[in-house]
Amino acid sequence: MKIVIDKDRITWRRLKDEFVLMHLDSGSYYSLNETGRIIWQGLVDDRPYSAIVADVVEEFEVEEKTAEVDFEKLVNDLAGQGLVDLVEE
Repeated sequence: MKIVIDKDRITWRRLKDEFVLMHLDSGSYYSLNETGRIIWQGLVDDRPYSAIVADVVEEFEVEEKTAEVDFEKLVNDLAGQGLVDLVEE
């Protein structure tokens, strides 16, 4: 499964203490915590899943399984909001 961000329709910014994504067509936005920000940046940089999970493990000193669950939950939430597309490879 490939995760695709349409960078022409989605914008993101740090606003004070939060990191937000905005869908430019719908106007809906999604706020991310620090874990989400690291995952999002990895997706934007087109980093492999394993590298993004490793970043979360290193940054927050959590078990790999916890980081994997966080990654999957966030990606599914973002897909549900139309902020990413999940494409079969």
